[in-house]
Amino acid sequence: MAEEEDSVDSDGSGSSSETEKQDPADKKAARKEHKKKVKEEKREARKTKTPKAIKKRKKKMAKAKKTR
Repeated sequence: MAEEEDSVDSDGSGSSSETEKQDPADKKAARKEHKKKVKEEKREARKTKTPKAIKKRKKKMAKAKKTR
């Protein structure tokens, strides 16, 4: 029965079992790479971001125009 369970686990969840079997060094390196990638994406997003104060000012002006 133990052999059957092992085969079911490897068939059912291929990628998740691979991440669990990684040694801590590989896991840490993968996490570090992912973190670098996410930080770079966030940095790019901040370049095109409009400040919250400007957004609020636009919203306030739009609301004022509707009431006139």
